[in-house]
Amino acid sequence: MKLLIIGSKGFIGSHLVAELEHTKMGEIWSCDIFIDNNNSNYISIDASLDNFDEIFNSHNFDICINCAGAASVPDSLKEPLKDYCLNTRNVFLILDSIRKFSPSTKFINLSSAAVYGNPKKLPIRETDELSPLSPYGWHKLQSENICKE
Repeated sequence: MKLLIIGSKGFIGSHLVAELEHTKMGEIWSCDIFIDNNNSNYISIDASLDNFDEIFNSHNFDICINCAGAASVPDSLKEPLKDYCLNTRNVFLILDSIRKFSPSTKFINLSSAAVYGNPKKLPIRETDELSPLSPYGWHKLQSENICKE
């Protein structure tokens, strides 16, 4: 199995890569905006290009897990367009590249509890009412809807 972790240098992505490599889940590829000359299975992307076509045109992945994006409610209030681009637009672009070049790739996108707003009860369940309160929560919900689409 060949897996791609986008956002592999972030908190969740880096821990996911370490766990997948530790458990030998298959051929693990990492992808992020940073340079990593120590890993032959690493793809560095230019955040300003917003283009994932080359990745999925050059490689056939069984699974792509998207751990990339912004993760700050306060930052989403200060820079909502940046948050939208990182959390919503990029999900669309990744999925569109998969559609065009690697349609058999399964896609997993990380969302957030922020899509539920202030929950009425804990623990939160996937069937609970969606009521985001911040741009971050709305953008994560929009990315969920793009995945459904």
